[in-house]
Amino acid sequence: MAVSDGDLLRIAARFKRSSNDDVVNVYGARISVSGTTPTNAQVMTAVSNWLNEMYNPINQTLSNTLESFDYKVDRVALVGGKFETQETIGVSTWTITTDPAAAGQPLPPACSYLVNIKTTNPRSIGRKYLGPPTEDHQSAGIVGSAQLAILADWATAYLAGYAVITGSDIVPAILSTKAVVSGAYDVLEAVISPVIAYMRSRKTGVGA
Repeated sequence: MAVSDGDLLRIAARFKRSSNDDVVNVYGARISVSGTTPTNAQVMTAVSNWLNEMYNPINQTLSNTLESFDYKVDRVALVGGKFETQETIGVSTWTITTDPAAAGQPLPPACSYLVNIKTTNPRSIGRKYLGPPTEDHQSAGIVGSAQLAILADWATAYLAGYAVITGSDIVPAILSTKAVVSGAYDVLEAVISPVIAYMRSRKTGVGA
């Protein structure tokens, strides 16, 4: 089944650590269609390109103990107060242009850069934990100015979304059960934290 205008996507981008543990970042998005409806294959290609646009700038600061592995795209809907998968659009090997390359001592697995995503609902803020970076890309828990500039490039790519085909776009959104009508809030801006964050729930197969 092809996607339709307004459909919600849940995108899970998975890295593997050298220990074979998973590091997963989950992204919400909305499909905007004003022309020809894209195929599922075209959506998968666009998602891959969007992920690469985001991660290529920051991977020079992420530990080389990480390696891109795969990504999964589900079409989801808010049903009875919870999100249900309506269709798995695809699962594909994630061949990123530039895998994480920082050779320094990695910070503990739960330590990450943090980007807060503000939405049209002030009480609904998305959080993206990106990492772990290496020791030399921070000092006493404070992110360096060069790294902040690199994270700004990540944010620019994230906020831009990605064109699937002419007239059809992937638009970033924060999926939320509070958005009882649409299931998602539109994204307004990305705010980069200058402090290394600690994601307590980050463990095998869990991420944000």
